[in-house]
Amino acid sequence: MIVRTARLDLVPVELSDASAALSGERRSDWVSDYPTEGDLVIAGLIADNAILGTGAFVAYKITLRASGQVIGGCGFLGPPDATGAVEIGYGLAPSQRGNGIATEAVNGLVEEAWKDGGVKSVFALTDEVNGPSQAVLRRAGFRQVDSDGERLRWEIGRDPQINGQG
Repeated sequence: MIVRTARLDLVPVELSDASAALSGERRSDWVSDYPTEGDLVIAGLIADNAILGTGAFVAYKITLRASGQVIGGCGFLGPPDATGAVEIGYGLAPSQRGNGIATEAVNGLVEEAWKDGGVKSVFALTDEVNGPSQAVLRRAGFRQVDSDGERLRWEIGRDPQINGQG
């Protein structure tokens, strides 16, 4: 299952992708600064079967449709919980930042989440000092809902009232 946005294909990460990243293999469709540290963490979790998604709730590699180049990763950190909340994460190779790609990928994940009738909210965590990641979430319509002094919790809900819009 591929999630398509205006410029991107979000393609599920396969075990072979994770193994290649972890072994240091370079694939011809990866930009030169991919995978990032975050991609390697996700690859390790996939290789260890620590994150087992189902349906759309999986890890994705972010691919620029025009070039076919893999430029980052995003996805769900598991299925929705009992309250209908699902966590997302995202990251881009440094050479690809600043072009609205992360926001586009996040919007794609949110739209995909809404296709599951049980999802009531999508959330993400950022380090308190990570202004660029917080800006991505703001542009995607998320609002900050909590802080533990180090990490901020951002959320967007299916219901506009949850988002402070109603």
